[in-house]
Amino acid sequence: MRIHHMGFFTPKLEVFVKFYTSKLEFSAGEVVSLPKKLMNELFGLRDSCRMVKLSREDIILEVFEPENTSVMVPSGLHTGCNHWGLAVPDKAEFIQGLKKEGIPIIEFNKNGKILCFVRDPDGNSIEISDAGRKK
Repeated sequence: MRIHHMGFFTPKLEVFVKFYTSKLEFSAGEVVSLPKKLMNELFGLRDSCRMVKLSREDIILEVFEPENTSVMVPSGLHTGCNHWGLAVPDKAEFIQGLKKEGIPIIEFNKNGKILCFVRDPDGNSIEISDAGRKK
């Protein structure tokens, strides 16, 4: 068993997509409109949304932007997903590339291992790890 995909709500779809495609090397699919009725049935949201699927290898992110972004709750500490992990072939090289792009890296030592996190434009934390390393 494995996670098939993760879903995110964002008030700024283009900014979110640009970060994931240009900084984290995801590919973006076509932006589609989802009707208010469907969004209400699925998520209890009383608004239509634009949605795009982002992918990288076997990772799929479904990103939703409500038509009326005032329904969004400010990002920060909340229940639910607090971070997700992205395994890359060469962590050191990937982190250096992000630093050159001006992306802040949050690093700390946990029992002799350096953990690295970045935040996307909505403040979601992403842990960067080596693909070959077992967590």
